[in-house]
Amino acid sequence: MKILKKCLISLLTIIMMFQIFGTTGLYVYAAEIDSADSTTEDEMVNDTYEENTYEEDITDSDIENEQADVILSEYGISINGTYYTQEEFGDLLETAVEVEVDESDLQDFEKESVESEPGQMFTRAALAPGIKYTAVVAGKWAIAGVGAVVITQAGTIIVAGVAIGVGFWAYTKIRVYFTERAYNNHKKNGTKTNNHSSKRTKVGQRDNALPYTGSGLSSKDLLQDGKLKQRRYYDKNGKADLDIDYFHPGKHKFPHRHTFPGGNRTGH
Repeated sequence: MKILKKCLISLLTIIMMFQIFGTTGLYVYAAEIDSADSTTEDEMVNDTYEENTYEEDITDSDIENEQADVILSEYGISINGTYYTQEEFGDLLETAVEVEVDESDLQDFEKESVESEPGQMFTRAALAPGIKYTAVVAGKWAIAGVGAVVITQAGTIIVAGVAIGVGFWAYTKIRVYFTERAYNNHKKNGTKTNNHSSKRTKVGQRDNALPYTGSGLSSKDLLQDGKLKQRRYYDKNGKADLDIDYFHPGKHKFPHRHTFPGGNRTGH
């Protein structure tokens, strides 16, 4: 009887010990699982939240107008040993981030690029006189891993500290891309383009409408008795592209917009 009692006590002790340590082990294991799940969720959230923006890729050296080794060919351009086809260079332009500068800075960039020591065959060829026109868009943009792209008020185009000759495909590609980009931003925001103009009219005047053609990538205001009545944008072919109406007869919400699909202005 005593032996049986001792056996029962021993068995109960083993069961109690198992319950204590086993439960604790389960708690520890569960806590580890929760911690692992939490870490995984945090990592997933961070991965989802992180977005690669062009601004984050820009470095100080990309912003500075430092002269690089630039070689231009008929089919592409090499910058500091990296070759880009014309198409790849066009893709690079789409990653450009605008850098705030004033007009005096743009003039300094032009002077520095022209007076820099020719280090490459292309650098000499690139120092051809700039085209004589007032730039539709002037400014400075930074491209990660490439450097600064500058368009001066005089129309000189500089890439990584090297002035691009007017006859090169890169000159045309850069000028067209940034001009169209600026135009689209103005159109989106309803602001005046750099080559903006105005037409003044009076109530009852016969010629009181804006023309359907104008300068390419430009905007024009219709001012009636000194008040802005309409702003029209013209596409790269000089055709009416968008109207913003500020007032006219009828019950409408102002300002409102009209586009020109197929050359025909949309209704209200």
